[in-house]
Amino acid sequence: MKLLSLETTTDTGSVALHWQNAVLERRAQGSTTHSDWLLPAVGSLLAEAGGTLAQLDAIAVSIGPGSFTGVRLACAVAQGLAVACDKPLIAVPTLQAMAWQRDPGFYLVCVDARMQEVYWSACEVRAEGEGELGVRQVVEHLAAGVGVPENLPLPPHISSSHTNVNTNQTIRWTGIGDAFAQYALRMPAAVLQQLAAVDAEVRPSAAAVGGLAQQALAKQQFVDPALLTPLYVRNKVAQTTAERLAAGGRS
Repeated sequence: MKLLSLETTTDTGSVALHWQNAVLERRAQGSTTHSDWLLPAVGSLLAEAGGTLAQLDAIAVSIGPGSFTGVRLACAVAQGLAVACDKPLIAVPTLQAMAWQRDPGFYLVCVDARMQEVYWSACEVRAEGEGELGVRQVVEHLAAGVGVPENLPLPPHISSSHTNVNTNQTIRWTGIGDAFAQYALRMPAAVLQQLAAVDAEVRPSAAAVGGLAQQALAKQQFVDPALLTPLYVRNKVAQTTAERLAAGGRS
């Protein structure tokens, strides 16, 4: 399996190459903009693997939610590469890919959306087998949303009877994502009390995007490059000057 994956929804963008049994990854360095390093990183990974774009089985892209500029860039590059090389294209929701990095369980994913808001989704990671990379699948129990931290919704009430466990105890959720470090004091106490643990260090990664995309590749669940749609969740790109000042920012 040879799969290229792109992830530029945050400042810590990355590119990964699943090449046979190896996973190679490059991350954005310093203040370099994603548009400066993205394509050179693709070339660098292919050179390291000793391969070419023509040898790829598919291209996967993290479609958001996230930075509007970053989401658009990754989608545009993925579209261009898929068309130019005649390769299948796989769209991967960013928050689901974040959950995929974790062990099987239930995760409330919450990341900084800027403008004093957060993106959220509630995902279950299920194990489909043992050993090889990519055997985990992600089920979304709460679709990606956006809002102020005070409006972070309660994760769904799910009993273990829905997960092939013999008891009917209520499942405990784990919070992951940088918003739990930045906005914890503004999040509803009722939500935080539902969490068994919090890991604010989890970030989007191209390796995880590729890992989740492997199942779509196996099932040939592709998207027409011309129809690829970023998952913005919200339509507002930036605050007005008045809104920035009201939030304590600068004009």
